[in-house]
Amino acid sequence: MVKFFSAALFLVSLVGTTLSQTSVATVESDISNISSQVTALNNAISRFTRTDLLGALNIHNDAVALVSTLNDATADVNGVPTPVAESDGQTILSDVQAFEPTIISALNNLVIKKPEFEAVPLAGILDLIRSDLNDLNAATSGFEGALINSAPADLVDDANAIKAAIDVAFANAIAAYATN
Repeated sequence: MVKFFSAALFLVSLVGTTLSQTSVATVESDISNISSQVTALNNAISRFTRTDLLGALNIHNDAVALVSTLNDATADVNGVPTPVAESDGQTILSDVQAFEPTIISALNNLVIKKPEFEAVPLAGILDLIRSDLNDLNAATSGFEGALINSAPADLVDDANAIKAAIDVAFANAIAAYATN
């Protein structure tokens, strides 16, 4: 009976360790998906012109999909034992740093393209963008918070710096679309 209990305890700890590693791998996969979606969204915004009604709707659909991915990724991060291992934290930080400029570019492009969106012959397009920005900001904030809460202590300052830069870009974009 003691041998069985010891073997069961060993298996439970082994499964727990495997699940933790899987969770970090899942978070890394989530970050890769987020990066791809942010790049696609930025490209769609960059290509957008006032005559591209379908492009405007595709940008909205891309934003909605990104919100869903961010929310799922936040749940995954919250499922990882904290803090994550130093090496995992470094990998996650590097992965996020790699696409931080793309996030900021997408938000800056939205500000630059506001006159193009204003010219779209579709009532409510600016309201839709405003709503998408607010939803993306909320989902991004949740994801940022989860990542910071799971980071090793020595990486928190770097993570907060990324968060601050992204938050400024969101604030600028939201302010640009605050009024029609």
